[in-house]
Amino acid sequence: MKKDNLQKKILRELESTPIVQIACTKVGISRQTFYRWMKEDSKFKTQATDAIEIGSSLVSDVAESNILNGIKKGDIGTSKFWLSNRHHAYRKPFMHRGAGVNVFERELIKEHYRMMNDLNQIKFGQSKEDRERIKQKARAMLDRWKPFYTKKK
Repeated sequence: MKKDNLQKKILRELESTPIVQIACTKVGISRQTFYRWMKEDSKFKTQATDAIEIGSSLVSDVAESNILNGIKKGDIGTSKFWLSNRHHAYRKPFMHRGAGVNVFERELIKEHYRMMNDLNQIKFGQSKEDRERIKQKARAMLDRWKPFYTKKK
């Protein structure tokens, strides 16, 4: 009977705090006991996994709410974080440091993303002069990097 009560308590706790160590401490059981119960009882394992998922969703909602509140308050760091993670035009290119990528290739990738951001701006109703300037900038970038990415015969 005591085990059933403890399992119910740990499941409730995981729904509000999806971190096993914290939930176990609050209920008064060890992590070892929690994982032993998961190993021995497939029904408990399913319930615990579901409870952790519910708790994680709750924490994610709170975190997203905090980010949005920071944006509303005008926090530039929060705004940058949101845009770099949620808007394709502001994402930084992923590059492995040194893993076979030389300096020229790395700079080409950076330049490509800058050009793509400029080209994306064309879609948002800029003037004809702005669109032409961006296209010329893109052509210049390709001309500048052409020797590095074309193979010599």
